[in-house]
Amino acid sequence: MRASVNPTRQSFDFAPLPTASLRGSLSRMKAMSYCVYREDEFFVTQCLNVDVSSFGSTREEAVANLKEAVELYFEGETSPPFTAVSDASIGQEMVDA
Repeated sequence: MRASVNPTRQSFDFAPLPTASLRGSLSRMKAMSYCVYREDEFFVTQCLNVDVSSFGSTREEAVANLKEAVELYFEGETSPPFTAVSDASIGQEMVDA
């Protein structure tokens, strides 16, 4: 993973998921993009391809839980809506809230 120099906007390269641990047919396989962040005592994962999120006590657990949640989201769907994501970045801005 690499981050850019701008402290308020970071870019990350996401590693593809290993196909050996994925269920289902390889012809249906899609690369899931996600972000992970800390919220109190949990790590929260948000899928960037579909509106699904999950959490866990560790980053690894949060990602595994997200993977399972996304697979359940697509279960039984013949042509589910899946948005391919590239060039993902995470930014931070100040707001008056």
